[in-house]
Amino acid sequence: MPNHELQVAFEECLERLENGASLDECLAIHPELANQLAPMLTSITLLKGTPKSIPTPNQIEDMRLDFLQRVPRQKRGISLPRGAAVVGVTVTILFALSALFVFASQQDSNVGSVDRIPTAITSNATSPTNTPTSTVDMSATETTLPTVSVTEVSAISSPEMSTLDSVMVVTAPLWAGQTINAGQIMISYDDVNLYVTYQPSSDWLLEQTHVDIRSEVPVNANELAPGQFNYKTEAHNPAVAEFTYTIPLSELEQSQINSPLVVLAHASVRGVGNRSGESESAWGGNITGEARRWFYYSLVTLNE
Repeated sequence: MPNHELQVAFEECLERLENGASLDECLAIHPELANQLAPMLTSITLLKGTPKSIPTPNQIEDMRLDFLQRVPRQKRGISLPRGAAVVGVTVTILFALSALFVFASQQDSNVGSVDRIPTAITSNATSPTNTPTSTVDMSATETTLPTVSVTEVSAISSPEMSTLDSVMVVTAPLWAGQTINAGQIMISYDDVNLYVTYQPSSDWLLEQTHVDIRSEVPVNANELAPGQFNYKTEAHNPAVAEFTYTIPLSELEQSQINSPLVVLAHASVRGVGNRSGESESAWGGNITGEARRWFYYSLVTLNE
């Protein structure tokens, strides 16, 4: 039977096997070549029964090319008996597929060995005075990882709270000229004192400050004269960028402590930088007052 027909039949059977056809179906298509095709195709189907040895399309293509390289030798004057040629091709295919099987097995073995590495992870909890550590032991692989240390970080309170050890009650704008937000005031307290802090923005400095604590909100303009307030600094010389009043709670009347405090915080501010040359009267607070003149105030309730 011509070699060309055998080549074509072998390629067609390989393709059908790749697409899921059985050996008998392939041989039935070429009954005249069944005796020659059967040994080679039987070897391939036997190896397909093992999941690790199923040739990939690229591997089958390599085997086909190897087969085609060997068959044409008869055309160049090398005459082999038909049986010897078939056996030789079959042995070549079996050798190639066996090598692929060994290679695939080694690859699977290498990948699987990673999953079998025993590891021991320990975590040691210590008292707050000791540094807790976590240690990863991978002695089975003869590799020691460095110990990782974790240091506890204690909570850090805000500067105002840590310095005054107080409860922050109010943070309100410092209004200059009635409509200019010139910074803020902060009101806080502890068991002993009430604190009123002025913090103007970078465009302003404090020249005068006046604070008063009332039981009722002023309703008349004559009640808002800053010079009559109980706590005041008529001249900050030089002008300052921050100032705090410390008012002992013992100086407040009991009726004031048991009810919301009306905190009046006034200042005279001077502009700097882009505001250089400006001077304004300023009130700190989050509530607008009504007393025939503009002012702001804050309400503060002391917890028992």
